Amino acid sequence: MSSNTYYRKNEVGTLIKDLILRCLLDTNNLVRRQIMHHPNLDEDHIRIALQDEDYVIRTYAAQHNNATEENLKQAIKDSCLDVTTAAISNKNASKTIIDLALKSSFPSVRLLAIQNRNADENHIFTALTDRDIEVKFAAVRHPKFNEKHVDYVISHYDYDLIREVSKSDKFNIQHINLMMQSPDTVKRLIASGKIINHVVAD
Repeated sequence: MSSNTYYRKNEVGTLIKDLILRCLLDTNNLVRRQIMHHPNLDEDHIRIALQDEDYVIRTYAAQHNNATEENLKQAIKDSCLDVTTAAISNKNASKTIIDLALKSSFPSVRLLAIQNRNADENHIFTALTDRDIEVKFAAVRHPKFNEKHVDYVISHYDYDLIREVSKSDKFNIQHINLMMQSPDTVKRLIASGKIINHVVAD
């Protein structure tokens, strides 16, 4: 490649970047929405779009393939559900973004966070303490749910969650024995057959 060709390509790249920026700053929101589909948006472009008054543009920004972790940190804190949903659903959502999403005021965002394939053991522990039962159940169903999580659930006497945990292949007769040392309400749960039948059937 000649030096002239290199400089021409560099100039074109700069020109495209500037044109995208102009569109992002256009007063017509239809222009701003349209440019959000451009594949050459970079971190700065997305950062600007995430400050737009139009939630549709912010949503496009949060779901863009070029969104960085810094962009997604900004998006996950948005007050609009559509924007935060797009952020946690982005393929670039890291463990840091999952951490932030699990603190969201939106139950559906917390649910998506624990369903994310990048969620780890600590995220599952966090989700098990969530105030929304569906988020807790999703934590139990996560592929990385393990026996340490089962022990945690039993020790915290969350009866609805214990019933869900009993369906897990990580739940065994040792856990039944452990539960027999727990309060009478848990013993009644075992005696009802809701848990013991599942274990015996396996």
